[in-house]
Amino acid sequence: MDDIFKRVVALDVETTGLNPSLGDRICQIALVRIEGDEITDKFVSLVNPERDIPVAVSIIHGIKNEDVRDAPVFKEIADKVASFIENEILIIHNASFDISFLKVEFQKSGVKFPDAKLVDTLQMARRFLNLPSNSLRNLASYFNIQFETLHDAENDAIVAYRVFCNIWNIISGKINLEEIIQDANKVGFVEPEEILPPELLKAMKEGEVISVRYINRNGDVSIKKILPKEVVSEYNNFYLKVFNYEKNREINLRLDRILEIVENIE
Repeated sequence: MDDIFKRVVALDVETTGLNPSLGDRICQIALVRIEGDEITDKFVSLVNPERDIPVAVSIIHGIKNEDVRDAPVFKEIADKVASFIENEILIIHNASFDISFLKVEFQKSGVKFPDAKLVDTLQMARRFLNLPSNSLRNLASYFNIQFETLHDAENDAIVAYRVFCNIWNIISGKINLEEIIQDANKVGFVEPEEILPPELLKAMKEGEVISVRYINRNGDVSIKKILPKEVVSEYNNFYLKVFNYEKNREINLRLDRILEIVENIE
């Protein structure tokens, strides 16, 4: 491992939804300091998001409203988070998502976003691997990385670090560090298209019919055969406008309730 990566901080957040500019907030944060491949310090905390966590989102990451009721609000831990990541190199999977949420939380707390560098394992996978999916789960499987569960901030942070190590072993000595290290302050807001699964994004761009597993507001899961058309913003949420073959008409599906793409269901 290059000397610059001898000490890093793996970071992950869980949230109430997909978009901080529309009111979604952080409900769990994990910061794991790793030196010489050993965990030397960590800060992991549930966070009271000061709003309800939708049932559909709770099913994904397992965090319920009662779990965060007595947790600190982000303002109470902002200084600790800032000091933990100040001048560090952060390892994050899909960094624009996590950093977008953190920037909003720091702004709401009146705390300056810390100076830090970052490496995005999602961008690394897209650039240097040729996989059908670059999700954290798929990358963990590809590299035989063991994990207890995903969509838990601490586990996701550690898995992201392991993914980074595996990709770095492939590309080390073949690229300049400047090609993968970014200034965290320059990472912009995540667009909804950036968090679409690649199969869904491809289907939307190429007009392909796909099936998705979808969870409604009551927590009921169903499989929907759809033709995805575009991402739209309504009622403070992001939706995927689709043609639904079961109902034979256009409907909107909330992005954060699409659980996965389903194959070979017929």
